[in-house]
Amino acid sequence: MPNSNLRPTAQEQLNIALELANKNKIPEALTMFKQIEASGITDANLFKTIGVLSLRINNTEQAITYLNKSLKLNAQQLDVNFTLGQITQNSGRHTCAIKYFDNALKINNQLAPLWICKGISLTETSLLEEAIESFNRALTIDSKELNALLGLASAYKLQKKYPLAEDFLRKAIALKPDNVRALFNLSANLYDQNRFQEAILQYQALLNIKPDFAEAHENLGLCYLNVQETEKALSQFETGLKFHPYHQTLNKMCSSLRYELNHQDFLGNYKSIPKKNLKLNVYQDFIASLISSNQLEHAEEEIQSFRKLHGNITPLQHLCYSLLAKKNNHQQIIDEIQSNSDTSTNFQLTLGKSYLAVGESQISQKIFERLLSTQNNDQYIWALYSATLRLADPARYEELCDYDNLLLCAELQYPKRHGSLDSFNQALLTSLQDVHCTQNNPLEQSLVGGTQTPGFLFDQPSPIFSELRAALQSTITTLLNSAQQKHDKNHPTWSRWTNNFDFSTAWSVWLNSSGFHKSHIHSKGWYSSAYYVSVPDILGSNPHAGYLKFGDAPISSNKNLTADKYIKPEAGKLALFPSFFWHGTEPFSSDEARISVAFDLLPNTK
Repeated sequence: MPNSNLRPTAQEQLNIALELANKNKIPEALTMFKQIEASGITDANLFKTIGVLSLRINNTEQAITYLNKSLKLNAQQLDVNFTLGQITQNSGRHTCAIKYFDNALKINNQLAPLWICKGISLTETSLLEEAIESFNRALTIDSKELNALLGLASAYKLQKKYPLAEDFLRKAIALKPDNVRALFNLSANLYDQNRFQEAILQYQALLNIKPDFAEAHENLGLCYLNVQETEKALSQFETGLKFHPYHQTLNKMCSSLRYELNHQDFLGNYKSIPKKNLKLNVYQDFIASLISSNQLEHAEEEIQSFRKLHGNITPLQHLCYSLLAKKNNHQQIIDEIQSNSDTSTNFQLTLGKSYLAVGESQISQKIFERLLSTQNNDQYIWALYSATLRLADPARYEELCDYDNLLLCAELQYPKRHGSLDSFNQALLTSLQDVHCTQNNPLEQSLVGGTQTPGFLFDQPSPIFSELRAALQSTITTLLNSAQQKHDKNHPTWSRWTNNFDFSTAWSVWLNSSGFHKSHIHSKGWYSSAYYVSVPDILGSNPHAGYLKFGDAPISSNKNLTADKYIKPEAGKLALFPSFFWHGTEPFSSDEARISVAFDLLPNTK
């Protein structure tokens, strides 16, 4: 560092500071360098040194400040611009990072790593065409630049140009066959194209190289589920847990699949972990599963153990309130939340539900209205609000849950090549039999006495599912276009309408005799659905047996909130309804199954 302007005392301090830095005594060195700065010295290299040392002790904000001070004195420092670009990129400030990379490229545009880093930040800001150009510039400089190939693959995948993404990934693997990132991304790319068998082979190859890769075990298990090999899926999750016994997703997938496969001790993976080693989020999932499966005494014991280990923290309070609600101890919930004066959304939702449960609907109405003022698209809050209005303001309830105009039903516009709707449904039923691969209903969902398909139904490789999607798209478009012309644009459902929509998720339900759906809503949807593929001729003696029902809010109350609208299930019928509507089904009795396809829609904002 130039030192001609340093006074002798500053020179001595500089020598001491450099010696401290060389001995890796960074805090002490920084103190000395700042004393030099305080003496009135203004020097680009001094500020750069302070910035670099600040970075070594993870004081990124101080590093940014001093590196920028250095640039103000000398803007032509490629290394400082590059370092600032990397710091801001790593902290998620990608627009800022791009500016620093551009400054560095003005100094030297023949460095491939600069183009790659710029491409990464452009990708993160969804400037995909510019990102592709940047990665290609890197390849022009060095055609074997692995990270440029991987960057191009990521950008093309985000554009859903899967064949191009695959091409660059295979080029990357040809350069470095054991590159974990390239192998993982190729496997994921194949998965996204529903090429599950090929993805399985790639994940297996990856795990041969890196057998402890948790996400590869997770995704390989999902691949097996998508080809209906449930025991292999479970085995894969269990194998992943041998390497990562505290992994949240692997534990959750393992216990959920065990439950659906009727394993008696489906929570055994949680129980095998010593409590002191259970990560906070994993312990929460374990207790939540106990509550969901009505193992309430065990849940209470685990809550006490949780409290001893972690104290009375917020996640524990949520679990306590879930347990109290399950036991209908709503007044205790009210007393505790009121004494804590907690205004966070989750606590206020719990408070509103509890007031509704004890019959204080006017208080709960005010709580939900306050929440809706800032979260107007939250379907769960609208659902709770609708239940409140039914008790507190029936006229407004009828406006909000306008069954006559918001419930939409039609016969499916089936693909004509099948000749008839019955023929199409029969072909669909045959394929659905293949993808229903479990023996029990999911643990934490509304289904009871049946099975549900895993994953996104329309991703299944059988052509019948693509035909179903297209038929539903056509039928729904007709229904929505007709309905929106006569409906209030200020209604919380129609206020979101954009003249276009997309399927956010889709699945099939196979209900056996006595099976039903508990009343629920779809918090991540806009419009939800039921398409009936096969319905028994006789559903039982109950006049509404097997029917789709609305308004039956599953909230304890001193007033009755039973169903106030029913739809008869009929093969070939499509029913659409706002996702915030409370809905479920009545049990039925038959030797035949009741089979349907369900999905959620979201307005397409693109």
